Amino acid sequence: MQVKKKDGRLENFDRGKISRGIVAAGASQEIAEAIATEVENWAAGAATDETIAAVEMRNKVLELLRAQDPTAATSFEQYQKPA
Repeated sequence: MQVKKKDGRLENFDRGKISRGIVAAGASQEIAEAIATEVENWAAGAATDETIAAVEMRNKVLELLRAQDPTAATSFEQYQKPA
């Protein structure tokens, strides 16, 4: 499966990136792994032509993280990747 970035580039789906981002936001490794698995399963069904938009994945991560760890969700949401 491919992830379409904001700038239009495609990169391979990497559940480790999701997990690392969630841990960096302050959630536990266990929560991060559980959410990464849920997002991976969701993305497989939500993808069009084996491609999912990065923004859609980010929104799904936030939705799941808010339910598990609201503080980490706030931190995750506020993170902006440097241009």
